Amino acid sequence: MSLRIKRPRSAFNYYMLSVRKQLATENPTFTFRKLSQLIGKKWNMLSQEEKKPYQEKAEKDKKRFQNEVSDFNSKLSRNKPLISEDFCFQRTTRSGPKKIPKVFPKKPRNAFFIYSKESRPELQKKFPNLSQSKILEKISNSFKLLSENEKKKYYDLAELDKIRFTKQFVDYQKSSSSSDNEEDPLNIIKKDLSLETQKKEKQIINKKEKEKEKEKDKDIEIEKEKEKEIEKGKDIGMKKEKEIEMQKEKEKEKEKECEKEKEKEKEKEKLKENKRKFHKKKNLQFSKKEKTSNSQLSEKLN
Repeated sequence: MSLRIKRPRSAFNYYMLSVRKQLATENPTFTFRKLSQLIGKKWNMLSQEEKKPYQEKAEKDKKRFQNEVSDFNSKLSRNKPLISEDFCFQRTTRSGPKKIPKVFPKKPRNAFFIYSKESRPELQKKFPNLSQSKILEKISNSFKLLSENEKKKYYDLAELDKIRFTKQFVDYQKSSSSSDNEEDPLNIIKKDLSLETQKKEKQIINKKEKEKEKEKDKDIEIEKEKEKEIEKGKDIGMKKEKEIEMQKEKEKEKEKECEKEKEKEKEKEKLKENKRKFHKKKNLQFSKKEKTSNSQLSEKLN
């Protein structure tokens, strides 16, 4: 007895199955998302007469699904059906029929989420051309600007949602613990669903771990780059210090050369002065001799 019943396909799904291979061969570079967008556009362009064969197939598949569900319920040894057409499971208790949760109760919403759900439609009406990310930015900015009294309303609603979640979770645990019989189809279905949820949780954990590893690698690379920049800065600082020392040495050498030139000029000036003094002495001696010679001549003549 097969417990899993195939859900009915829509008319669009049948159209997509008939067209996908052809479009994939025509557009080999297209991704899955682009292909589905293209198929959706072509589906919207079709007339009602062209859509009719796919709609008929969908109706047949819906009837097939309803028949399989009724057959499954008739085979079970219970008065009321376990599975309905929308896959909502039920069991009877003393207080009456009680709904068993499908997989897990809805997680509680926080205050910001409740506020965003309330304010989003107004913003979308005011700004129809804005993207979802910009609308989210506006919502977050407006939430930050709210006073504590205004925020209290949303925090209270969040607490009520937490209480709702705890109650549903307790019911979920009770329902799972009460059905211990492994041969019961409900238990088998629950096990399948729990395995699926565990797989999804593992996938999410693996993704988070990979993201953390990537972030660590990025941090390490950033630190290495910073160290390289520091080393480069040190090298540049050392080069600049050496250049400054070289400039100082050159300036000292220039000063020494200037002092030597000044000393040479002083020596030249001293030599010039000595020459002048020597010439003066010679001129004085010569003039004295001339005077004596002239006086002697004059005496002789007399």
